[in-house]
Amino acid sequence: MDKKEITREEIIAEYLTGNISYRALGKKHGVPSRSICDWVMKYQGRLPSWSEKEKRRKEKATGKKEKKLSKDVKVLQKALRKSELRSELLEEMLKLSEERIGYRFAKKVWRQAIAKVEQRKSRSITALCSLLGYSRQAYYQH
Repeated sequence: MDKKEITREEIIAEYLTGNISYRALGKKHGVPSRSICDWVMKYQGRLPSWSEKEKRRKEKATGKKEKKLSKDVKVLQKALRKSELRSELLEEMLKLSEERIGYRFAKKVWRQAIAKVEQRKSRSITALCSLLGYSRQAYYQH
């Protein structure tokens, strides 16, 4: 085993000091050139991790590069998931309170809610109506 380690070290040293390629060293010593490349990269501290190798393999197989999401996109995705969950919880709370009281709040106050949000946030009435599943025409009918 020590002889193999010494041989590796000698091959690495020969590659780093001379003008010889991995392929030529492989033929000279009867070792696959890919192994020599890995040894040299490991010695230099540049050996890619398993996940990097797997990503490269997938890219090579599919011909597509995996897009890296920026930190901002990840933050926005997290905020979106949080907002969706909050919305779901509020809808469920509204349904439960309507069931207990027997009064349909959403049906009675949706116009008022749209008017207040439109005034505060300067949003279009059409966009706000569509979020609640109503048409702009329905908003102006009453």
